[in-house]
Amino acid sequence: MINLAAYDLRPLSESLRCIRGSKDFRERQALLEAVDSGALLEAARPSPAPSSQLARAPATGLPYSGPRAPSRGADEIKEDEWAMRRPGSSRGGGPGARPAPSARSGGGASAGGSAVLSSPPSGVSPSITAKAGLAAGAQAAVVKLASYGSGSARAAALLNYQSDKGQLTLEREDGTLVTGKAAVDDLAAHWRDDDARQPSNDVFRVTLTFEGGLSPEEARAGLAVALDGHRYAWRIEERAEATAIHLVTLAAGARRDEYGKKERIYANEKSINRFHDKIEDAFGRDVDLSAPLWAHGVEGATTQLAALAKAGALPVETDARLSLEEAADRHFAKQPSNANRSKPAKFNPALEIAKTWRPTMRSSSPRDFAHVILSAKPGTDKEAFMDAARATLAHEFKGHEYVFVMHTNRQHIHVHAAVRLTSAAGEKLHPGIQDFNRWRQTLADEARERHIPMEAVRRFDQAHAPGYNLKDAKMVERGIAPESVRRRVERVKTREIHRPTREEGRRRATDAASEWKSLAARQAVVLPPLAAGAMRLYRAETVNHGSHRAPLFSVDRALAESYAAKGQPSRLVYLDVPADRISELRPSRQQPAKVFVVPPALSSLREPVSGIEETAILPFQRRAEAALTTREEQQRNILSEDKTVRTAETMGAAKRNMADAMARLGDYLPDGAVKDDLLRRSRDILDRAEAATKEQGRLDRNPGQIEGDRFVEPEPRNVGALFTNEKKGTEIHYNRHDRESGAFQTLAFIDSGKQLDVRDWSNRESVNAALRLASQKWDTLSVSGSDEYKETAARLAAEHGYKITNPELQDRIRELRAEIEAQRATVTEGKEQPGTRQTDAHVKSVPLSEAERQRPADQPTLNTTPAERAIELNSVRERVDVEAERETRQAARAKQAHESNAAAGTKGTPYRAPEEARAAREAERAIDNSSTREIPGDQAQSEAIKALRFEQRRVLDQASRDEQRRIDAENAERFRQEERRQDRDEAEGETR
Repeated sequence: MINLAAYDLRPLSESLRCIRGSKDFRERQALLEAVDSGALLEAARPSPAPSSQLARAPATGLPYSGPRAPSRGADEIKEDEWAMRRPGSSRGGGPGARPAPSARSGGGASAGGSAVLSSPPSGVSPSITAKAGLAAGAQAAVVKLASYGSGSARAAALLNYQSDKGQLTLEREDGTLVTGKAAVDDLAAHWRDDDARQPSNDVFRVTLTFEGGLSPEEARAGLAVALDGHRYAWRIEERAEATAIHLVTLAAGARRDEYGKKERIYANEKSINRFHDKIEDAFGRDVDLSAPLWAHGVEGATTQLAALAKAGALPVETDARLSLEEAADRHFAKQPSNANRSKPAKFNPALEIAKTWRPTMRSSSPRDFAHVILSAKPGTDKEAFMDAARATLAHEFKGHEYVFVMHTNRQHIHVHAAVRLTSAAGEKLHPGIQDFNRWRQTLADEARERHIPMEAVRRFDQAHAPGYNLKDAKMVERGIAPESVRRRVERVKTREIHRPTREEGRRRATDAASEWKSLAARQAVVLPPLAAGAMRLYRAETVNHGSHRAPLFSVDRALAESYAAKGQPSRLVYLDVPADRISELRPSRQQPAKVFVVPPALSSLREPVSGIEETAILPFQRRAEAALTTREEQQRNILSEDKTVRTAETMGAAKRNMADAMARLGDYLPDGAVKDDLLRRSRDILDRAEAATKEQGRLDRNPGQIEGDRFVEPEPRNVGALFTNEKKGTEIHYNRHDRESGAFQTLAFIDSGKQLDVRDWSNRESVNAALRLASQKWDTLSVSGSDEYKETAARLAAEHGYKITNPELQDRIRELRAEIEAQRATVTEGKEQPGTRQTDAHVKSVPLSEAERQRPADQPTLNTTPAERAIELNSVRERVDVEAERETRQAARAKQAHESNAAAGTKGTPYRAPEEARAAREAERAIDNSSTREIPGDQAQSEAIKALRFEQRRVLDQASRDEQRRIDAENAERFRQEERRQDRDEAEGETR
């Protein structure tokens, strides 16, 4: 195996970085020729004098991995395959259960922007490895096959869509660029010229000529017999001495022949003669048949129907005995997507009828090319993802022609690719499920190599519902979607848990739940990203580690873990040595290639290896387990959801349905006492329902509100594990989910900038989340709404310290706070609650049982759990990272534009001072390694960083309060046990 430690790869890596960054194809090709010449490889030869045995990481970017990249040798390929599996490789930059790294890996860490997971023991399945990466924060790899197509017209339409009618530049498989609409049209024409395959014959137009006259009734009856089972359209033409029937018919029919096969008219002489005989038999007279004109698909049928009707100038009748226009209007009105929608100005009846014929054509639609989409989440490095998509397409569609381009017109970024399914060698792709899985895996590997944390997981791994298409989304936007479509879209948007009903789906869901449970039981650990050129070392550290003046560290983590397993209790630590300080390391005598002596100044920078927190795995595990609930449990959840989501409108609709049902039931009963009693009871029930509806309407008109002291731009924020948010226009809607199953419950509240509209104000968790968000946005709050809602807000303010300024609530908040403090003092002093302590006589006469002696005291309910606090602190850390990056970018832009004050900025590109960006980066560094480390205060911090610091401080204070409550509860229990012991001793003394 090649020893890369002795090579100086800086000239080669620098040139390869230029290759990847070059946008000019000629320049890139010149650089590739320089690499192929061997000059750069010669410059990277090792020098005769060995300088160091330390492995050097390239100081620049990753090599270009597109289709024109240099070929690799067998050793390099093996090395790269091993790098994909090892735990901290750049190719495996995401988490994974991979073998321990060697000296080549530099300690098993990615060289860039994603966290690296060093996982459970070897032998773990790749599926569990991917789940570990997902729990550590990686995104799922998304590769979709949107559609197939054929023909130059469809190719031109797809390429024009991808290039935005020539506004975007397409890139081909060989790296050349397609710029402008003319170039896009030329490419579509090139694909047409290369396609020598003939389309299938689905429809044909023919003229039947009869001597003498023929009435329309005779023509209608004869065609019905001859074309029984076929879809067709026709018109009659009277001539001087003959009558002609112009006919357009489908080749495929619905009837079966004597051999059990469905009838079809083929474009050969034998089949046409048989069709001729059927026409003459049906009409009972001779007929002249013109040469059939064949066409393919819906497009061909549209052309033939338009020619039959002379573009609407002549009347045409269909096989349903309706005119062409009338049949088209009926079909248009029946489509759910056209409900409450008028016909367009350029309505084409021929096209509408051709669409109705599509299911009957039974032709194998040609698949010349495929539309493939590769997606990533918002915030992903666009250039890195584009390079990952480029490498994925080059790997999976080698030998095929394709073009691709990136679109960023939606929240997520996505790369559209049009791939010709037939290669230059004549091999045809037939994508299946295994191909889709492989595509996702390749994209995830390439993305991790470019420091994008991404894993190839299935939909069942996250219990996601099946996706919806663009047509469904358009119907929902227009408000014309049927209930099934609306429900399908809603399930995806609200991340509702999918409970499969088919056996195959339940098996996959069971496997996913089992793997999440297995992952939760493993000791997987997550490591921060490794800076470019740095080196990661490991050490098993015991309690007396301070006695070593110059401790030993190893690049092999497995070696360090073996030392930890042999000795006394110890912990595993790691040390990231910057590139400029690697020279301070000294190789050990016995293992100079793996173990190094680290000076004390460097050793003090070591950090403990932390494991994946259970809170990161628990949400996925709960969703996977909830997907396995039975159909009865699912129905109960649906009923619970319907009960929770109620408004005056839904209650009124339910009352009307109930009234209709009771009226129908009364109609079936005969007149008499039974019917009278039913009507009386029905009126009573409907009166009660009407009163409840009016009360709900009053509550809907007076929702709970929280108003701040200023307008703050609505932004998605984390308000708890049970709440998700989505942007709707200028507002942010927060939805509440079930604690156990994660199913969508109801709309909790809406952030409109100046105030929060609390829709779910009767639920304590929703009100608490709204107050938490309001405290992040504003210093002081005022609430308005019903008395019940104000009482809930006051109690939460007393418990959590929310600053509510309503004058009428101040006395109530102080009263509730005093009650809480009194309860805490009572627990601290060890006093029991009234009614819980037995009398002395009873204690003396009846000794406590063993179960009673071991029963813990009733502990006060904690406001938050450790898992919830950990999720919130991790969320704060992530948002601080994003905010620091954003403020740094804004400050750099302001400096380049020579902006010096806030007035120079705009809402889209606000001004940011260098001091604010510096303070944001300081806050990011403060909590980079530990989310529990407090963000330091700084006068230069922006409002966003101050709000995040306040949120972190609130969570940390809450943890301190909960810990104190736990200690108080333990002290109280000890006092109770001591009193009970004394009482028992006294009782035993009196009985002696």
